[in-house]
Amino acid sequence: MGDESLLYAWSVQENVKEARRVIKEMKSADRISYFLVARVLYLTGRFGKGNMIVDEMIEQGLTLARKFYYDLIGVLCGVERVNFALELFALMKRSSLGGYGPVYDVLIPKLCRGGDFEKGRELWDEAVATGVSLSCLSDVLDPAITKVFKPTRNVEEVNLKGCTMAKNPVILSRTP
Repeated sequence: MGDESLLYAWSVQENVKEARRVIKEMKSADRISYFLVARVLYLTGRFGKGNMIVDEMIEQGLTLARKFYYDLIGVLCGVERVNFALELFALMKRSSLGGYGPVYDVLIPKLCRGGDFEKGRELWDEAVATGVSLSCLSDVLDPAITKVFKPTRNVEEVNLKGCTMAKNPVILSRTP
């Protein structure tokens, strides 16, 4: 079994320490190895550890291609973690890779549909000021036109009477 396959399997099984150990022991850990681990960590909700892997890549001096950033920002937007996607986009801009148009085209509508029109407008203005050609329409910035996504999960508060360990009410989520 190849190193990438092992890294992927350990990441899926939440054995991040083992995956990181293998990366360190590999004679020439490449972008793909790190990418696989970071991607699985993001997909499984371990965003802090995913960020640590990306930071390790940068510390190792690996040059990160636009595609690397595009893919991970897409994953983060897909799992509704736009704040982490914005952090990764800031890293991309610091590396001066260029080609930011597709990222703006993903982030601006995602932010606006999430109700953060102010941040969406900020990114729009930044893109226009730097001469980036955008594919998304400016209509997305208008709250009257853009439909804001509202979570459908009901939240219910439950008091645990008679339980000596419970000091505060417990919040339970219910899906309709």
